Amino acid sequence: MSSSSRVADRLAGVQAALDLGRSLSSAKGPTLPFSSFENRSLRLAGRANPGALRPSARALLYPGQPLANEVCFFVSFAGSEIPVGSEFDILVCASDGAETDTRAILVGVLPKFGFASLDSVPRGHETICVIQFPAGIPEAVAMLPEAEGWTHDVVEWLGTQAALLRTRPR
Repeated sequence: MSSSSRVADRLAGVQAALDLGRSLSSAKGPTLPFSSFENRSLRLAGRANPGALRPSARALLYPGQPLANEVCFFVSFAGSEIPVGSEFDILVCASDGAETDTRAILVGVLPKFGFASLDSVPRGHETICVIQFPAGIPEAVAMLPEAEGWTHDVVEWLGTQAALLRTRPR
């Protein structure tokens, strides 16, 4: 085999690899069910009425004074573990699917019956979470009902747009 035919064969192989790469990069995966978004989101069951929290729980959630842009929530059963420091960028209303773009950070977690703060929202557990909204509390959050405890009714999901987009037809 001549040198020029080896070069031509290699170029053809490189071209085939490039074509495959282009094909894979434009491929669209399957649409996932909405439950895939739910499982990666915080399931907000209502704003926690500060008076409903034990003083020891308030002290763990707010070592100092709560910031004006922080909200405490009762969070229903978590579909996956979500670490403190996780950031979210969309709020989805459970009743009508309305979406609110926002920036939110999980800053504190307490287990339902616990007396110590956690490093994450554990999968399958109910928790009390403090969420910080750096740009201010969105109206959709401010209008949520205050709850005295867990209702098991999700009123909002706080998640990421990337996870939500995977549930939409492409």
